[in-house]
Amino acid sequence: MSKKEAVQPMSKPIPLFKEIKELIEQSRQHVALTVNSAMTMLYWQIGKRLNEEVLQNQRAEYGEQIVQSLSGQLSLSHLKEMIYLDDPLKRNFCIDRLASND
Repeated sequence: MSKKEAVQPMSKPIPLFKEIKELIEQSRQHVALTVNSAMTMLYWQIGKRLNEEVLQNQRAEYGEQIVQSLSGQLSLSHLKEMIYLDDPLKRNFCIDRLASND
């Protein structure tokens, strides 16, 4: 059996292409929902821990104090994970700008 005989053209490539494209899009949407859910839980847990440890479950009149204190303790590596930008150049620019404001 030659290569030409083994690989035959698809009789209906357009519907197959459309189906594959839809599967990819569905997977992307599922991943986006999963990531958004995980990030929401992360931020909620961070807020809960701040409320318990820093505020000791008291009503906050804090604003900048907690943010400044926490930002001093978080390393840039954590910041890189929290700032989502597709383009690494843009992400690094933002991180550099934030680091230079200290």
